[in-house]
Amino acid sequence: MYDIIVELEEKIEDAELKRHSVEMNAITLDNVYKMMINFEKVYDKISDEERKALISSLIKEIQI
Repeated sequence: MYDIIVELEEKIEDAELKRHSVEMNAITLDNVYKMMINFEKVYDKISDEERKALISSLIKEIQI
């Protein structure tokens, strides 16, 4: 019985760590707002190749 309790406690701890990691990496509305405010400053400093990659990741598709 003790082994089962220890195993469950370890699984709970792992789940809590995974949840915390996801929460830290989640894109929140506040983060998006801050990124958009500073977008021009960052965009001017990155290379042409990085600009192309950034724009490609932002645009899903173009319809004409």
